[in-house]
Amino acid sequence: MTEVVKLMYDTPWLSYGKVLIEVKDRWFDKWLSFNLDAANPSIVRKTFDYRMGQILQQMLQKVRFGNEESTGWMSPL
Repeated sequence: MTEVVKLMYDTPWLSYGKVLIEVKDRWFDKWLSFNLDAANPSIVRKTFDYRMGQILQQMLQKVRFGNEESTGWMSPL
């Protein structure tokens, strides 16, 4: 999931809740292309949204507090 964000983070979103649904759908589709084990798509999507929210929050906190070595994955403001 982290790689999906790093590949597709093209707008300075402040949290996963602020990300447009269209962007969330693109992130989910990209992640799903790496994980073809989707037996129940609605449960997989709910789990994805929950974990992606946590992961994006952690990634942005690292940047805010100067703990992220590389911010090249972020789009410029």
